[in-house]
Amino acid sequence: MSDKTPIKLAIAIIISAFLTFLIAFVFIRLSEVGSGDIDPEDIKEIVIALDGTVWKTDSKGRKALSSIFLLDFPSNLHVDRYGDEALLFTFDGFSVIVSVNGDKLSGTINGFPFNVSVSRSYTGEGEAISIIHEDEVVVYYR
Repeated sequence: MSDKTPIKLAIAIIISAFLTFLIAFVFIRLSEVGSGDIDPEDIKEIVIALDGTVWKTDSKGRKALSSIFLLDFPSNLHVDRYGDEALLFTFDGFSVIVSVNGDKLSGTINGFPFNVSVSRSYTGEGEAISIIHEDEVVVYYR
């Protein structure tokens, strides 16, 4: 065994431990970002920021929404402020109020409850509104 083997082994162990920590940290951070939980102090800022915005989804998203909520959905979603702590989601033919329920934004379409997650890329270039019902997620972007 050469004199450098223990040093190489120690370096490999340190690098492995660091990479394991980094991977765990990234996945924990991603799970927190995608949880949809909202800090109650931030809701008014979110409502103001989303007021008057228009979002789009693709045909796959429209089909998923139609199968979940048993209605035809357009590709556009208009979001308007509805008071200080609620939003009005308008899908061309109908509107739905989305408000804070516990620590989530939620609403009901055709008797089916859903949650809403609002996210922004780390660079700030991309934004998304996700409509979540059970295991289904439909993303609107702008």
